[in-house]
Amino acid sequence: MYIDILLLHHLMIKPKHGYEVKKQLERLFADTIRVNNNMLYPSLRKFEQMGAITKEVDSRPGKPSRHMYAITELGKKMFHKLLREFPPEFAAHENEFIVRVSLFDYLQLPEQQAILNARTDYLRSQLEVITQGQSLTEGKPFAISTFQFLIKKLRDELNWIETLNDQLYNYGGGKSIENKG
Repeated sequence: MYIDILLLHHLMIKPKHGYEVKKQLERLFADTIRVNNNMLYPSLRKFEQMGAITKEVDSRPGKPSRHMYAITELGKKMFHKLLREFPPEFAAHENEFIVRVSLFDYLQLPEQQAILNARTDYLRSQLEVITQGQSLTEGKPFAISTFQFLIKKLRDELNWIETLNDQLYNYGGGKSIENKG
């Protein structure tokens, strides 16, 4: 679902060709998020059929025709709805979380807090499981090193979320898409 959120967000900035959206998303996240044509174009078709985006043919002399996509008012509302939705099963997926945090400016404080709380709950449960599993690594240096790395990674993300929570209170939350100009 994070691809849908990113797609709609990029079309909110300005109309774009599908290939342009794909390349911008990959550059934005330094190739940590891969966008392939089997993800992008079905999403574009789905959103077009729903009325969330429009598609126009961009014809230029001497160049092949390309499709230009633009977001509609319905698409902007869908973007906000998708951004707000963060069920517990999404909390286990780093990309779902990272994308939403990167777009916190479009959410209200309670929505931001709900996303941070869901991810925190997930990370704490994982930390508990991994900490318990660490007891099985006695005498196995690579297993010990792996568990230590995983525990550090989880704790670092929990610390980052704590910092984000502090920023929310200092910043006062974002603005919902309905309030953006």
